[in-house]
Amino acid sequence: MGPDPATIHEQWMHSPGHRSNLLNPEVDRVGVAVVAGERGLYAVADYARNVPVLTQAQIETRVAGMLQSRGVAVQREGNLAREACANDEGLPRSESDKRPRFIMRWQDAELSRLPGELTAKLTSGEFRHAEVGSCSPQGQQGSFTAYRVTVLLY
Repeated sequence: MGPDPATIHEQWMHSPGHRSNLLNPEVDRVGVAVVAGERGLYAVADYARNVPVLTQAQIETRVAGMLQSRGVAVQREGNLAREACANDEGLPRSESDKRPRFIMRWQDAELSRLPGELTAKLTSGEFRHAEVGSCSPQGQQGSFTAYRVTVLLY
């Protein structure tokens, strides 16, 4: 709250939390609302980061790249992983006798890092091969972008 926008901005810049949000390089969207009240102006800011809309192939390529950077070979065809992605649990029947030893499914708007549980499995060094599949997000309402991914580790 303040008598004018300049004063409110000055207060935000001297507030560690607000300043951190204002100067955060990952923030590329800001919404500000100002309402006049009896005691001055009331302002609120909402900070966000744009999430790109990626195709299935782009999602799978991005996740595969993170796996490969950890020394895991990624199979080109992700059909089994895509089918597993669409299911909440279990694994679809495969014509191959080769079954994954670990299945990781997750849904998030962030694709710049792998989930902690998957990272821990990769750090163990026991997995050398993976399959990546992406599918439509589940339980997603509105226009927010989310990605649903499944990784099968062998």
